[in-house]
Amino acid sequence: MEAQHLLRMLEQMGWSEPGGFGPVPLSSREILAWCQGMAVCLEPWEFELIRNASRAYCREASAKDPREPVFDADAPGHKPTGLAASLAATLNRKPDPKKPS
Repeated sequence: MEAQHLLRMLEQMGWSEPGGFGPVPLSSREILAWCQGMAVCLEPWEFELIRNASRAYCREASAKDPREPVFDADAPGHKPTGLAASLAATLNRKPDPKKPS
């Protein structure tokens, strides 16, 4: 997977934040705090992809059974489906430089 390092970072960040009615996407402030604490400097496209993947995760998590198995990115021969496929598609989509964030 092209942006697998971003999935690992997102997993370390926690995928989402707790909200009043379930998980909410990571805020820019939370992502920046993690980056500062871990001494990581993200490229703008990486930052946007992490935000979009967190949004996709929350969208899928609210629409799916929470007992759905977690995607194992390192499993040999594993083809992502459902939530994993949605996140992979989001991470592999490069942001449009003409579109404001």
